[in-house]
Amino acid sequence: MDENRKASQNSPGISRRLLVKSALTVAPVVLTLRSGAVLANASAYQCILRDQQRADANANPLRDPTEADDDWARQTVNVKQLQDSQNNTFWVYEDPQSPGSWLKEDGSPVNLSDYTEIGSGTGAVQILFDDMGQITGYGKVGSGGPITGSCWASFDP
Repeated sequence: MDENRKASQNSPGISRRLLVKSALTVAPVVLTLRSGAVLANASAYQCILRDQQRADANANPLRDPTEADDDWARQTVNVKQLQDSQNNTFWVYEDPQSPGSWLKEDGSPVNLSDYTEIGSGTGAVQILFDDMGQITGYGKVGSGGPITGSCWASFDP
């Protein structure tokens, strides 16, 4: 009788039952693991919130050609230094979304013929992103917030 029991334990049916039983004991562990994509998205979102708070304090949306680099994500654009009738000078940049249109640092449009151009070249304008990593604007124009290079690495290309 013992030999019959041993023979039946070695049958394929018993092996399958043991496999299923083992798998069921591991299933709760597998189901509690977090998705890598969810974790990465949470990280990117936290990065954006931190960068928006930091930008409120000190981000410069338009850099003229003489300023030192910083770590904000930027795009190279045409820039002009203009002078008004009171000899005040300021920089404007060509809108990357509308070539031929010029904007002040605050995003307001500029009619170049109202000012004297005293310099021109290329500069960099800050890029604004939404929480999914899509470009929403430049400088201070558009929704979303600025983002640093290290934060940009949190997005999945």
